[in-house]
Amino acid sequence: MKKTNRIYLSPDYASEKCLAYFTDVIDTKNDIVISVPQSFKGILICDGNITKRIDTCDKVDLKEYIDLTRYKTIQMLYVYRGLSSKVSFGFGNISCDLVYDTEYELSQGYLVGANGSYNIRVYDYALFMGAFSGFREVTIASIRERINVILRGLGTRILPVYLNEINASYENLGACVEDFSSIFTQRAINMNETNELGVSIENLTIDGIIANER
Repeated sequence: MKKTNRIYLSPDYASEKCLAYFTDVIDTKNDIVISVPQSFKGILICDGNITKRIDTCDKVDLKEYIDLTRYKTIQMLYVYRGLSSKVSFGFGNISCDLVYDTEYELSQGYLVGANGSYNIRVYDYALFMGAFSGFREVTIASIRERINVILRGLGTRILPVYLNEINASYENLGACVEDFSSIFTQRAINMNETNELGVSIENLTIDGIIANER
């Protein structure tokens, strides 16, 4: 009989900024031992399909969870349990007319923008697998790049419209932040582009609106 290898699976090599970690795809002919630390959720993938969620454990034989004879390969996806650390984003250089003299209601062109922050949480493992197929580690930075492109596109579209609708003045942009943050957050939460990544954007806020003369 061919001797099998004993393979230990865990996210031990994941970096501090890792939100998810994919192990190698392992042949089920091997003797497979898994560990799931408290800070991660363990998602078992058999023959490319999510099969089972495995709770916190330490060096448990995988045969205690599934019948390995039914599958050819397995892989573990480890997903960080909590929210990511704060992620910053911003958008700018958007042409917009603002009132600069409220007494005479005089306007001129400005370049406007905004900045804010949010947290990330993985919520749909199947969508997440599809979006980040081929990754070993999915870090905050790799997810942030995709989300920030989406948020910049949204902000570029709606900020000048909002400022024009309220006839915003250059001097009172700070007073608009809370209202615009509420509008922006609601629109962002409902965007399919972020949902399709299998992640949710949480605690999203606009922290400031800025403007410079053109």
